[in-house]
Amino acid sequence: MAIEEHILTFKNVSFAYQKNEPILQEISFSLQKGEKVMIVGENGAGKTTLLKLLCHQIYPTKGTITLFGHLLNEKNSPTHSHKELSYVPQIQMQSEIATQVEESVLLGLYGKNFSYLKRSSKQDRRKAVEALEMVGMSDYSHRDLRALSGGQRQKVAIARAIIRSPSLLLLDEPTTYLDKESKKEIVELIERLQKELQFTMLIISHDTLHLEYVQRVFLLENHTLIERHIS
Repeated sequence: MAIEEHILTFKNVSFAYQKNEPILQEISFSLQKGEKVMIVGENGAGKTTLLKLLCHQIYPTKGTITLFGHLLNEKNSPTHSHKELSYVPQIQMQSEIATQVEESVLLGLYGKNFSYLKRSSKQDRRKAVEALEMVGMSDYSHRDLRALSGGQRQKVAIARAIIRSPSLLLLDEPTTYLDKESKKEIVELIERLQKELQFTMLIISHDTLHLEYVQRVFLLENHTLIERHIS
């Protein structure tokens, strides 16, 4: 019998801002390698808080979070484990700053392959081109990001995430604000990339289009997480 490989585990995790009412209470769940899992919940249920905990932006009031075998808490550095993680946010408002599409994708390697003390390499730039090809945006590599549609900008955001070759991909409402056709295109793109790249996926979304592709669904409600059967 194969041993399950958990790459992420929340164990009895609670979080509250100072003395306020808990945002999350006794949250426990695990992700196995290669799984596709979805978390749903109303606005204000704590979905963003859960992501912030996972991304080491805030810390549990109680309980433990383990990512790739490393305990995430205030005392240890998240640098190693977070190099294997990528994040696709909700579609952002158009920036007022001119940014070339390829440069935007290249930023996905910041902190992993280069930093403000180390410049990106030719190999890094080749990876940016390859990532754009994978999302069908190679013809737009030298375009201004501001000139793209919402769906196109979200494809660029996905390219920026997969350039890191992540073991775990987090997606926060990736189809919000998109039209019906663009939503379907983004959902199908994410599914294809997961099959090709074999990353584990945790997606937070209200979009029922994802239900066709995920293996497990959790409902975040009343400060806690409950697994729901997929019909």
